[in-house]
Amino acid sequence: MPEESKAENGITSMPGHEGCTRRCAYCQEGLPTVEAKQHRGELLCAACAKIALAARGAKKPVSTVAARASEIDTYSISSNRIALVGIGSLVLVAGIVIGSILVYHGTRDTWERDNANTVLALASEAQVLVDGGDRVAALAKYERLNELVGGRALEDERLRQAVKTARERKREIERSLTAKEDRQRKGQETLAQEEVRKRREAEAAERQRREDERQRKEEARRQESARQREQEQREKEARDKPIAISDIGVKLVDTTESIDICTYSWKATVANRTSSTVTLSVILTLYDDEGYELESDYQFGVVIGGGTTKVVTGQGMTKLSTFNRATKYVVSVK
Repeated sequence: MPEESKAENGITSMPGHEGCTRRCAYCQEGLPTVEAKQHRGELLCAACAKIALAARGAKKPVSTVAARASEIDTYSISSNRIALVGIGSLVLVAGIVIGSILVYHGTRDTWERDNANTVLALASEAQVLVDGGDRVAALAKYERLNELVGGRALEDERLRQAVKTARERKREIERSLTAKEDRQRKGQETLAQEEVRKRREAEAAERQRREDERQRKEEARRQESARQREQEQREKEARDKPIAISDIGVKLVDTTESIDICTYSWKATVANRTSSTVTLSVILTLYDDEGYELESDYQFGVVIGGGTTKVVTGQGMTKLSTFNRATKYVVSVK
């Protein structure tokens, strides 16, 4: 049977599955499953299968294609393919590893490498300023360093230590400056309060000065007003009564009771309210309790300048009994 002869020669047909295609192990052409022929564990198309069959039955290959087909070692092909697959897998894995390394190195953060010198320089410059006593400038350097590093977690131990030290000193400077600012602020507040106190005292003193000045002026106005009233009163009195008499006094000087005679002395202040000098007669008159005139004494030719006063005195003699009856003394002028 033909089918049996093919099996005996090592070529068998594969059960067909419609639509399923593979490739010929020799020519690599598309191989429909229904046409596949199995030769030494490999699938061949019908043409290649015939060549392989003819090559096995002939002593000499009828063609180079047949010679090549007869030399096909399907086991070696399979082994080589497995080796190639393994090599390819290794190459793929190696490529992935190398690619990952390249990606890692290409995308890794190089910030520390790029900014290491700047970080160290800022830390060193800030320390120099601290040693020099310029804490404000040092604080500015530390702030620049802090802004540069930000919240990065540094891997380099030297950088990490430098940043840590810088931040600690920054806090120390901030605390010291805050305390200094507090002292300055309190000092300024004290000065401000003192200035306010002095200003208030000055304002109070100024108010008092103005009040005193107002009172002095008011007193001066009152005095001036009083002076003017007095002047007006004097002028009125001068018009109504140009000569004024005051301070009248009478005193018993000597007595002789046996003959009922006594000597008395009297005085009075006479004011000339006019502006002209006057010559007057000044008269003392004694009255009893009923208003009757008892005795009189005269001083003639008394000269009094304008606007001046003069004390006029005199002595008189009368009966002691008459003097004792006197209850009223009046001084007048003519």
